[in-house]
Amino acid sequence: MIPLTEDQQEAVNHPDSLALISCPGSGKTRTIIAKLLRCIDDVRDTPRRIACITFTVAGVEEIERRLREYSTYEDSMHCEVSTIHAFCLTNILRPHAHFLPHLKGDWEIVTTDDDWYQGIVKELSEKYDLDRRVRDDFEQVQRTLPDGKPTTTRLPDKAIAEFCERLDAERKVTLNDIVYFSAKLVEAHDFIASALAARFAWYIVDEFQDTTVAQARMLWRVFKEERSKMFIVGDPNQSILSVAGAKPELMEAFAKKIKARTDCRLSGNFRSSQLIVDKAQLLCPTDPAMKAVGEHKDFKVPPIYRHCRSAVEAIIDHFLPAVDELDISLGETAILAPWWTDLPPIGKALRNQGIGVVGPGSRPYRRKHDFALLSEALAAYLGAESCNAAAAVQKALFITLANVTDTTVWTLYKYHGRVIVFRLINAARAVREQHEAAAEWLTNTAAACEEVLIEEELLTDSNRGVFINSAQGMIADMERNGVDVPNTPVVDLGMVALPDNCITLLTMHKSKGREFDAVAVVNLHDGRVPFFGCKTNQERDEYRRLLFVATTRARKLLMYFTDSSNEWNTPSPYLGPSGLKMQ
Repeated sequence: MIPLTEDQQEAVNHPDSLALISCPGSGKTRTIIAKLLRCIDDVRDTPRRIACITFTVAGVEEIERRLREYSTYEDSMHCEVSTIHAFCLTNILRPHAHFLPHLKGDWEIVTTDDDWYQGIVKELSEKYDLDRRVRDDFEQVQRTLPDGKPTTTRLPDKAIAEFCERLDAERKVTLNDIVYFSAKLVEAHDFIASALAARFAWYIVDEFQDTTVAQARMLWRVFKEERSKMFIVGDPNQSILSVAGAKPELMEAFAKKIKARTDCRLSGNFRSSQLIVDKAQLLCPTDPAMKAVGEHKDFKVPPIYRHCRSAVEAIIDHFLPAVDELDISLGETAILAPWWTDLPPIGKALRNQGIGVVGPGSRPYRRKHDFALLSEALAAYLGAESCNAAAAVQKALFITLANVTDTTVWTLYKYHGRVIVFRLINAARAVREQHEAAAEWLTNTAAACEEVLIEEELLTDSNRGVFINSAQGMIADMERNGVDVPNTPVVDLGMVALPDNCITLLTMHKSKGREFDAVAVVNLHDGRVPFFGCKTNQERDEYRRLLFVATTRARKLLMYFTDSSNEWNTPSPYLGPSGLKMQ
């Protein structure tokens, strides 16, 4: 049994649709797992399943990990845990894309790593004379219902329109457009909504405060079939994705529309100390007030603010000594920044100090390489032979095969699938006995994995060479990025898959859903938090919520930093009397 508080148990036991407001660290994932298990009991002897949807791959992995702890393999097969993008891709877009005229025939998903995507962004940036920081906003372009108008970004309207035209003309679909096109299909074709309602008895949706209009309309259309119930979980104070179409008020409006129960709230924070919680409350007061109730509630180190000469000095001279003094492991340490461009210089400085990092700039090769994910997981297992490491290999193999063959091989999660996973692990181990250097290990392990998967009929002869070419591409990237390839050990490839001894680098946006013993928030300057382009109170309030999210990632140690590396740098107003009161 999963231990639950009275409030959590009340939410889990409610037999109908429910909207659960949950503060940071309130045990919402535990509550979701308990609800999943409760719903599985309802469908165990039926062909129906439970859809559990969240927004990040990390969120999916955490739910799957905990589900393995509390359920059997047979029980887990009754639920589908996925990101909203994966859910839409598997259940709606791939089987029904031919109903969209411009996606008839061959079409493909493009990510920001793809050469085609990078080429289009470069071309449009030059054509419209775009600042480098604005170019990143192409990643945020997301069309909305009903007319397909993109959400607001800093990009010129003409650049956005041409970007979308090029996508459609060449049958490319971005991650953001997956949900948009899926919602269009569900609304336009009743049989798709009916099939989704028949397949899934419950829709358990995490992080609902970041739901877009398209996602809400899609779920509403399914709910109208009167065959599915909704369990939605979120916190409007953590709504930080308006650039992607999220609206903090949408959760309340959707709950009202589906007549969900709305009086259940989780206000106990099991993560942070009361001193950290008090700072968060200054940014976003709640009613009832959030209260520290976990094992670190009485931790006596208050949040600290420092102004330094640079962000690198802040981390090396102030943050890391504090981490060391409190005996906090590097794997439980994170550095957060408003923009990803703030992080690579910090990562480089840490690597020069012999400290491992994961996050922006930690991979010396592009992640899009077909063998990257699997090779990282195999290298991680060789460095730490554990159940979690084996599960990471299984997950990486599942994703890799889906990318290479465009099929989902669910049998990997059955007995013979686990046998295949350990055949790959043994092949990688045998190669390492002959080749300790990462480059030689990569190419030889790629060849060995291909042979195993072809023999197991998960790859065909037409796929022969795909891993080897990928491994060679990874090595070429490493050489271009100045990595000492001949002297790079295999273990370094596994850091990303199991980063137990590495500091995590994250943007403040990407930190949501994560937690660490120690957190440093750097570059808290006016013009970044809030962003200098903010024109309305609503936009500025979102940056207040963003800092609230960053603050509540920490369990024990929390440090805020500004610096004088630029003469224009001034502290964020949210560090002052109208916010954290740190100045």
